[in-house]
Amino acid sequence: MDFDYSQYFEACLLNPIVVSVFFLSALTPVIIQNIKNFKVSVNKKEIIKFVLMLSVFIMFFVINASRLLFGGIYLIFERVPDSVIFEGEIQAIEEVDNFVFPIIDSGNAVRFLIQGKECTAISRGDFQVGDHVTIRYLPRSKYVLSIKEANSNTEDGIMIE
Repeated sequence: MDFDYSQYFEACLLNPIVVSVFFLSALTPVIIQNIKNFKVSVNKKEIIKFVLMLSVFIMFFVINASRLLFGGIYLIFERVPDSVIFEGEIQAIEEVDNFVFPIIDSGNAVRFLIQGKECTAISRGDFQVGDHVTIRYLPRSKYVLSIKEANSNTEDGIMIE
């Protein structure tokens, strides 16, 4: 099962940066204006309005920052040629909550633990714990580019780190 680098790049780096910049540029003038209004007159309605706007800003920032901190920020420097291929047994598979790839509508992302290394993939496919697989992944961001049964043919051979 192969995953396209551009899907990770768009969902985990590009979209979070664009959305963060948009909300930062849209809400900064509003927040600055509200701070200036606090100096002139403070009433309960203005405080509630300010707190709500600040909460929305923080919510969107945290959602997008989590994508970047979850490995997306490494995609600035990491490309397909940097990928590493290794072989091992799947020790654990867990669904990553709140980490959806809307590009392909595959549901939540999946985190594999293979020979003690955690890797994140767009989908789990038919793989189960205990399967022996060959995996190509980006070592810094830990995104899986391909995962296959160990006995299937690989184009580059098997390089063990």
